[in-house]
Amino acid sequence: MTIEAFIALPLMALGFLSSLVFYLRWRKAEARAQSLELEAVRLDTQLSQSQKYHVERVRDLENAEVRLRDSFQSLSGEALRQNSDQFMRLAQGVLSQQTERAQGDLELRRQAVDQLVLPLNQTLEKVESRIGELEKQRVGAYQGLYAQVDQLLNAQRSLQLEASHLAQALKSPTTRGRWGELQLRRVAELSGMLSHCDFYEQTHTVGEGGKSLRPDMIVRLPGNRQIAIDSKAPLQAYMEALEIDDPDLRQKKFSEHALLLKRQIQSLAQKGYWEHLDASTDFVVLFLPGESFYSAALQADPSHRT
Repeated sequence: MTIEAFIALPLMALGFLSSLVFYLRWRKAEARAQSLELEAVRLDTQLSQSQKYHVERVRDLENAEVRLRDSFQSLSGEALRQNSDQFMRLAQGVLSQQTERAQGDLELRRQAVDQLVLPLNQTLEKVESRIGELEKQRVGAYQGLYAQVDQLLNAQRSLQLEASHLAQALKSPTTRGRWGELQLRRVAELSGMLSHCDFYEQTHTVGEGGKSLRPDMIVRLPGNRQIAIDSKAPLQAYMEALEIDDPDLRQKKFSEHALLLKRQIQSLAQKGYWEHLDASTDFVVLFLPGESFYSAALQADPSHRT
């Protein structure tokens, strides 16, 4: 798995968790809104029943008036005719009182329902407003996630371009050698060692037959002892193997890489640094600028372990 994948996974996970939080909030708000809508429906039903009751009362009174009129008309005699107006006024008065009372009851019920519905309407408005805010936040979170993914893709493209440039540069033996020396120096500095104090670079000495010896680095140890280090980067076969899709051909190139590395080790052993350096040399180290170079050689030729 690449470094880009390790970076992308937490970002995607972060985006997913943000989306989940906003979704849960939205679901909770939606459930609250549904509950309030059901309560409003119930109160509206009560209001409708009250109105129906008022209408029935008015209808009963009107029917009573009709019955009274019919009774008055059916009565015979002069006395009834003389008192018909009085009875009519009385009936109208009773009807008016009943109507006013029914209207008063209806108004009280309507006001009571309004008092109950008002806070529900206010709560519904708040819920709708909150849902709108959550929706805006969700959209904003997605936009932020899209921006981060776009940045990650751009970084990946840049990294691929830089890796391509590095691969092209490392095809030159001189560039590979210089890169290996820089990596060796960086490892020494990251270990807390200081140049010209804990280690020296490119120290010149003369071997057998006047042959010039120049180890890439000498690390000073207590007791006038030292370690000689040569940086090597035999990467030609390794880089060619990475560009081959055929497994058999790739394995052949890795075997070639392992052979080149073995030759470098043998060549380093023949230099005999321990015989020509001033201080006592405990051992000589061949430095590879990447662990993957050594791992590939071990897989192709396990004898490198010994």
